[in-house]
Amino acid sequence: MEVKTYKKVRNNLYEITLNNGEKFKLYDDIILKYELLIERKVTDKKLVSIIAENAKMEAYYKALRYVSTKMRSEIEIRKYLNKNDTPQAAKEYAIDKLKKDGYLNQEKYAQAFINDAINLGNDGLHKIRKDLELQGIDKNIVESYLNLIEDEVWRSRIEKVLLKKAKTNKVGYVLFKNKMYNELVMLGYDSSMIGQVLDSFSLDTDLVFSKEATKVYEKLSSKYQGTELELRFRSRMYAKGFSSDQISKFLSTL
Repeated sequence: MEVKTYKKVRNNLYEITLNNGEKFKLYDDIILKYELLIERKVTDKKLVSIIAENAKMEAYYKALRYVSTKMRSEIEIRKYLNKNDTPQAAKEYAIDKLKKDGYLNQEKYAQAFINDAINLGNDGLHKIRKDLELQGIDKNIVESYLNLIEDEVWRSRIEKVLLKKAKTNKVGYVLFKNKMYNELVMLGYDSSMIGQVLDSFSLDTDLVFSKEATKVYEKLSSKYQGTELELRFRSRMYAKGFSSDQISKFLSTL
């Protein structure tokens, strides 16, 4: 076999056509390594080696494009290459080369991941730690960066979540507190810290009750009257976490 033509596809990728009509897309590194510009004759054995090496370069450049948009972990790279049916040897070559070239670095990944989590999300310490460990980041590296974050940062983030939720709150304080405690635990915050912040958190339940009571009563009064209306109103407001005193006081003003 002999290389008949070369055609540039993009940047460092070329399409070569053999005299038997077969076409292959090869990277310039492979073309230069096998001196295809000089020695155009290609044996079957040589072609097998060329294709195998080109697959390694293909895997590397795919992975390189993947990490160019966002820092990735080794686990993420492997999953990405698996989706593309990358041969095992090519996958290992790509990962090793990424490490040598400085694109796969656990410390840099952990630092960037934590910074993004702090600045762009609501996750707490425990969830951030778990997410990093699921990405295969060494526990000691994870702890070394998480330990740099002061407790006040986590308290402030808890307060931020509470303030945001309070703006759309439609339930009583006890129900709000229980709901937010569970939600914040799911977000990965320390349970004792959540309790401390919730104990000092101020929520205007009278205003919340007034709005909800008026809305619920108007809706129910269009269907029910008398004792049934009162019972249904009380049941609905109890379910929302409001106290019997608040409910009775509201009904007495009607």
